Amino acid sequence: PDDAVAMLREIGHPAIKLNWDPANRIWGGSDVSRDDFDTMRPLITNLHVKDFDPSDPKAPWVPVGEGTIDWVSILDWVVEADFLSHITLETHCANGVEASRRSHEKLTELLSR
Repeated sequence: PDDAVAMLREIGHPAIKLNWDPANRIWGGSDVSRDDFDTMRPLITNLHVKDFDPSDPKAPWVPVGEGTIDWVSILDWVVEADFLSHITLETHCANGVEASRRSHEKLTELLSR
């Protein structure tokens, strides 16, 4: 997060922002923390929501709520910050239509708490 923010500030163009994808960060072997979120928050314009389960490396993407991503905490941070007007529900699952439906239901549930 620090490097990404520093790079964007160095570029200095107001149209270049961040698409935050916590699942990709975790898939890449890192953690997601509130401090990271707070560091990036001024530059985040979009949030990608999907879930990740490392138990099957050939098909690691699962419907939201069925993997290891702590969407409860992440969405709490986003809602509390009250700045983000765009969220993309991203489904990379094999059964795309059914997985998208389940992901949408879970995301709606999490945002309605």
